[in-house]
Amino acid sequence: MLHRLKTCCMLVALGLCPAHADAALRMTPLELPGHAQPSISTDGRGGFVLTSIERQGSRAELRFHQLDRQGQLQHSGLIASGSDWFVNWADFPSLVVADNGDWLSFYLRKSDPSKPYAYDIWTTRSTDRGQTWSEASRLNQDNRPTEHGFVSLLPDGEDRVLAIWLDGRRGAEAGSHAGHDDHGAAHTSLRSAQLSRDGSTQQVELDDLTCDCCHTDALRTEQGPWVVYRDRSREEIRDIGWLRRFDHGWSAPAIAVADHWQMAGCPVNGPALTRLGDRPLLAWPTQNGANFELRLAVHAQSGWQPLTRLEAHPSLLGRVDAAPWHSERALVSWLGVAEGTAGHPVLRVAELDGNGEQISRLDITELPVGRNTGMPRLASLGDAAILVWTEPGAAGPRVRGVRIETDATISDD
Repeated sequence: MLHRLKTCCMLVALGLCPAHADAALRMTPLELPGHAQPSISTDGRGGFVLTSIERQGSRAELRFHQLDRQGQLQHSGLIASGSDWFVNWADFPSLVVADNGDWLSFYLRKSDPSKPYAYDIWTTRSTDRGQTWSEASRLNQDNRPTEHGFVSLLPDGEDRVLAIWLDGRRGAEAGSHAGHDDHGAAHTSLRSAQLSRDGSTQQVELDDLTCDCCHTDALRTEQGPWVVYRDRSREEIRDIGWLRRFDHGWSAPAIAVADHWQMAGCPVNGPALTRLGDRPLLAWPTQNGANFELRLAVHAQSGWQPLTRLEAHPSLLGRVDAAPWHSERALVSWLGVAEGTAGHPVLRVAELDGNGEQISRLDITELPVGRNTGMPRLASLGDAAILVWTEPGAAGPRVRGVRIETDATISDD
C-alpha cells in the first residue's frame, strides 16, 4: 500500500496518474529532450531511439536521442536540419534500425514555396549509429508539387528498409489544399519502396486511391510485411485497408472490417498494427452514429475477427498506436475522454491479453483539446514500453514520455 501511494503521489505531482491504482501496469515519468513531433522506436541493442523536431528560429532540426531500456538518455545527435521543411502535427519524421544495424530516417521538405502543402520525403542513412549521416535522397521519384508523407518504415532484411507512404502525384492540384483537415478533393495513392545502402529502390503502387492524411502502419512477420492504412472509395467510404507481401509480390488491397464510414474529408486518424502473440492485431478509430469509436480486430485463418471496442464517445480523438507486450499480449495507446468530463482528452493505454481482451488500463495524463498534442507514439521491448507525446505550453511545446511496465508489487495489502 505504501509503495502504491508513493507512486501515485509522484505521478499526481507531475500531472500523471493511473486510472486504477491496483492495475497490472505502472508508469514512470521520463525526463526527455525535444520540442515536438516525437517518434519512438527500438534500437536493435536493447534500447530505444527517440526522434523529435526542434525549432531554432526559422530553422527546423531533426534530432535523435538514444535511450537505454529504462528510458534514460544516453546521447543525442543531429540527423538533419533546414529552413524549407514541412513541419506538421500529424505528419512527422521517424527512424528505423535495419537488420545490419544501419539507421534510416526521413524528413519532409517543401517542394514549392507557393503551395504550403506541397512537400517531398527525403531519407538519410547512418552506418555508425548516428555519428554521421548520408546525403539525403528523395524517396518519391516524381516531380509533382504535391503531398508525399505519412511514412511507415520497417526493417526488410540485411541493409534493406521498407518504406510505405501516401503519395499525391495522381492529384491535379493537391498542393493547393488548405491543410490536413479537409482533403476531399485530393487523389492520393499508397506506395512502397525498398531502400538499400547502395541507393537502389523498388517502388510499387499498392493502392491507387486512399484517404489523404491518415497515418499508415506496417508490421514485420515471418511470412512477410503487412501494411494497414485508411482506404477511400469513390463513394467516400473511408474504412481500413490492408495488404501483405508474399514471395511473388503484394496482395491486392482489401478492407479489414467494413465500417461503412462515409466522410467527405479526411479524419486525420489512421490505424495501428502490431502483433498479439503470433497474430496481427489491428486498432483503428471510426465513426458509429454519434460516437467516435476505437475498435480492434485480430487476424486469423478466416480473416479479420472484430474484438470488443476499447472506447466510444462523441469527443474521442483516437490517434492510436500499438506495440507487442511480453510474449502473447499487446499495448494500445489512444486519446480518449477523461471520466467525469464532457469530453476532455486523456492519453490512455490498455493492456490486452492473448485473446485481445482488455485486462488493465492506465490514464497517463489529461491533454488540451486541439492538434498541438500531436500523435502520441508507443514502442516496446518485451516487458518494457515507452510512450511519448507533445505537451503544449506557454513557453512552447516539449516532448513528454513515460516508461510503462508490469508491477506485481502494487496491491491493496
